[in-house]
Amino acid sequence: MSELRAMNEEPEARFVVDDDSKAEWCLEKIREANRDKETWKAHFEGQYAKIAAECDETIQKMEMLLEEYFRNVPHRKTATQESYPLKGGKLVFKKQQPEFDRNDEKLIPWLEKNKPEFVKLKKAADWDGLKKACTVIGNEVVDENGEIVPGVTAKERPNIFKVEVK
Repeated sequence: MSELRAMNEEPEARFVVDDDSKAEWCLEKIREANRDKETWKAHFEGQYAKIAAECDETIQKMEMLLEEYFRNVPHRKTATQESYPLKGGKLVFKKQQPEFDRNDEKLIPWLEKNKPEFVKLKKAADWDGLKKACTVIGNEVVDENGEIVPGVTAKERPNIFKVEVK
């Protein structure tokens, strides 16, 4: 019965923006929605931060207890790690390689002089310069001489309508 009633009723009048005051009203609604979104985001981020901190504290305590346990049980040892399997997971003590702080200004001149095989040269296109020197015709990129630039095609993208709210 409700379907028949809906078919016989007049459709609701659709709101139409036909003057500046209605457009301003729409902008105000967008501003309100953005404020609400930010308020809720801040609220939930605060809640999440609190819960995450509690969870991290629990994880840290459990890992400390498991590390203590790991030290007291016989476990498998290899050159790079030690491990102990459990039904619900695995305890692993991994031996770390050293971390290196490098100063390329000092290192590269030394390598060029003593170990040139460890110096890499990197070629890269000057894309910004190339774009300024070329023109797009259809999906082809053409240089100032009218020559098609190989390895580059242009793809048309649709224009974007954007509402900027102050």
